[in-house]
Parts: sequence; C-alpha cells; structure tokens
Amino acid sequence: MVRRPAVAGQFYPGNEKKLRENIEDCFTHEIGPGSLPSEESEGGDIKGLVCPHAGYVFSGPVAAHSYKALVESGIPETVIILGPNHHGMGAGIAVADEDHKTPLGKVEIDKEMVNSLTEDDDLLQVDNMAH
Repeated sequence: MVRRPAVAGQFYPGNEKKLRENIEDCFTHEIGPGSLPSEESEGGDIKGLVCPHAGYVFSGPVAAHSYKALVESGIPETVIILGPNHHGMGAGIAVADEDHKTPLGKVEIDKEMVNSLTEDDDLLQVDNMAH
C-alpha cells in the first residue's frame, strides 16, 4: 500500500512544479539561508535536526536552514522523522510501514528498519492510521 498525501493542495502546493518553486523560495527568502543547497557531500556528520513543520508560509524559511546543512553534510541512507500525533487517531507511539506518495514522488519506507524498531518494543507499534 501507498499512503496518499493528506494535505497536498492545502498546506503546500499539490503539483510538483509549484511545490519545487515554493521550497526554493524558502531557501532564498530573506530569513532563509539565502541560497539553495550546494552540492551534496559524502558521509554526513549531522545526527539529528530539530525543525518546525508548519506550512511553508509560516516556517519554511527557518526549516530551510536545517535542510540546507543536511544536504551539504550528506543525506543519510535512512531518515527517521519524529512528530506529534496531531489528530489523536491510532497508536500513541506509532511508526508507518507503508510508502508515502508526495507531489515530488514516492518516499519508500525502510521496512527492515521498521521491523527492527518494533519487534522487541511493546510501546512502538506499526500503525498507519496514526500517520
């Protein structure tokens, strides 16, 4: 199964071209980093980021600082995104095991990582409804 984008066209543009333009605007915005990320490096020494995740109009330029640093440091093979359960549906501590469709393409979930995180943990549950 593939999770369809829940708020494409609401909190961010639903088409690829407009979304790319919107994201680029966050990087070049006066309170953003001022430029798009330069070439991606190998390795990467960033172990974690704390970024706001409101709509791009509210927090995109601030978040762009972190993402520019990540790209220039080297994007890791697997990324774990932690976030709140905004709607209170599903498990309180949940991980998704279905890929996500976005206007920029499909994001594949590392199912081996999901299995390793949940196999011996009674708190963390696979629950796509929470996402």
